[in-house]
Amino acid sequence: MPRTSALTVLAPRSTSRLSPSPVLLAFAGGRGKAKAEARSKSQKESDKSKTEERKPKGGANPAVQRAANRGSTLHSDKPGHLPEQLRQKYPETEFKFNKPGQKGQDVSVQGGKHPSKYSDSKWKEDADHGDFKPDTSTGKKTFESDQKKKWKEETQMLPYDPKTGNLK
Repeated sequence: MPRTSALTVLAPRSTSRLSPSPVLLAFAGGRGKAKAEARSKSQKESDKSKTEERKPKGGANPAVQRAANRGSTLHSDKPGHLPEQLRQKYPETEFKFNKPGQKGQDVSVQGGKHPSKYSDSKWKEDADHGDFKPDTSTGKKTFESDQKKKWKEETQMLPYDPKTGNLK
């Protein structure tokens, strides 16, 4: 409970918080009035921030759900999606694609010409796996975390534009 002085009495407010009584503050000659008003204002702001509707976090956030659904759609092996784009980029390479939601990397090199052997390729020579990620700071962080914690094999990040769905 807050300390009180001889001239300040705490009176209950409707929110069940206690604040100095304005009558007693006036009686005290205004001493401490500014401090009490500032404390009262900060309490109101605190109450307001607690009652404001907060955005749901993670998968409960509708924007995150939409982005995840779009990512799953782009990962599916259908015309125009990321697997087809990867085959077009590396036509002499045989790939195996995991279905969206399956454990492990999205892509593994099965045979043919290794992607690192194509001119202008950024694919690492020692990577026989690839994982599609949006070309965003969050996509990069997720890839780095997955490489450290999920996969033992060296993996190539396969960035795509999250707005257009085009492989970079």
